[in-house]
Amino acid sequence: MIDRMILQPRRSRTKTGCLCCRLRRKKCDEEKPACQNCQKRGLVCSWLGSQEFAWRLKMKEGSGRCSIISSLPTQRALEWNMTPLSPNMPSRVSIPDAPLLLQFFIQETSPRLTCKGNCSQFQNPFQDEVPLLAESDSVVMYAVLALAGMHMGYYTKDHAREQTAVRHYILAMKELHSAIADWVAGSQGDVVRLLLITVLLVYYEAISGNKSGAMAYHLRACRQFAFHITANNELPLEGDVVGLLLETYAYLELYSCLRFSPLEEDVRTNLNSFVSQLDYLRQFKTFGVLFGSASALYETIPSISFLSLLRQQELREHQDLGSAALYHDLDKLITSWSNDAISCVNLEFGSDRVFEIPAIMALRNALQVFLETSFYYGSVSVVEFSKKVEPLVDATLPLLQFLKETPLFYTAYWPMVVLGANARTAAHRNIISSLLEDHTMPMASRMKEILSWIWDHPDENVFGLPGLELVVKEQSTALCIA
Repeated sequence: MIDRMILQPRRSRTKTGCLCCRLRRKKCDEEKPACQNCQKRGLVCSWLGSQEFAWRLKMKEGSGRCSIISSLPTQRALEWNMTPLSPNMPSRVSIPDAPLLLQFFIQETSPRLTCKGNCSQFQNPFQDEVPLLAESDSVVMYAVLALAGMHMGYYTKDHAREQTAVRHYILAMKELHSAIADWVAGSQGDVVRLLLITVLLVYYEAISGNKSGAMAYHLRACRQFAFHITANNELPLEGDVVGLLLETYAYLELYSCLRFSPLEEDVRTNLNSFVSQLDYLRQFKTFGVLFGSASALYETIPSISFLSLLRQQELREHQDLGSAALYHDLDKLITSWSNDAISCVNLEFGSDRVFEIPAIMALRNALQVFLETSFYYGSVSVVEFSKKVEPLVDATLPLLQFLKETPLFYTAYWPMVVLGANARTAAHRNIISSLLEDHTMPMASRMKEILSWIWDHPDENVFGLPGLELVVKEQSTALCIA
């Protein structure tokens, strides 16, 4: 939760040194052609006046890939940043709210895009590197400003700020369409850049509530870019941004599969991709920024989605297709995550990681509900099914209450929806309502609105994930959780 309205004043930036060090507020040894800081982090050591374009550089092994043109988004930056790096890059003088929104993105928005928050031992590429890339790319800049503006607007309840964010979003979409057209046409446009932009737009839709369902379209675009990256070995895969973006895509894709009636094409695609085998992501030092220590649990999601499709086919065709065996295998895998095993979570990032234990337990219980729904819903009575899931709801709510004031609460949104859709008692519903009511993110109020459609539905048999899909369809709206 954002706990302050007024942004803390920035420390004065260094007035000497390369632009990377100035932007990152690091002391520069001013060694040329590349200072030690840039060599260590794999950045192109750029100096004021450099006209290199970040996304077009193809560096040799061991050298950097990213050129920088500006300093942190302070008011002083406007004094000298008058000339755009690229003909398509508007100067920030032409975007009056850019300094404020970039500062808000760095301080408030970016920590909430990973599970590490502001952990001092974790360098967040969204916080450290994406603002640098935005300085040299208009589409990235518009996407960052749209996301930060929507986040800031909802927090401050500033409708004008929200409208400004919408304008940035429209500009980002307009330029993104051209960039994608160029990429499809065979240009050398950087696919990592396109993945970054679409990931930022997914988060924009998540913050704004995603009533139009546009998040699903952005996520499908992310899929194409992510698969292209993993299929082309010539792309540099050692960078923090690349690892972060691939994990973010996988995280968002897996959550999109958590439906009672997923699309068969999506399920089969994910079963045959790195999304269901997350070991691919372990080559990046950023691995775990979203999955934490629970990657094995997340890997079960495509299989549970497949089980749901298989079981529904069995019920339609009245034949055994092997769903029972798959159910028991998945049940054993999920329940094997005992409290003792979870308590051994690696604490390498500091004491804040202790919050990961209840977060993993909440995820495990929600996945168990998803598994029970996928196999039993429609084949047993409502009363019998409720008896299977109600103990899981009862056991998970205290965990969510514990997570309420921690950086990991946002990762509990999907478990809350699953539990809320299966909450049959007033006591359980009141707890979930209270948890969602205290959070300012529009996604939280959006979730509460949709859950109220289930709770107030005239048919008491409308509940659970099938009920969630039904009420969303009845209201002609969409729900995607990120």
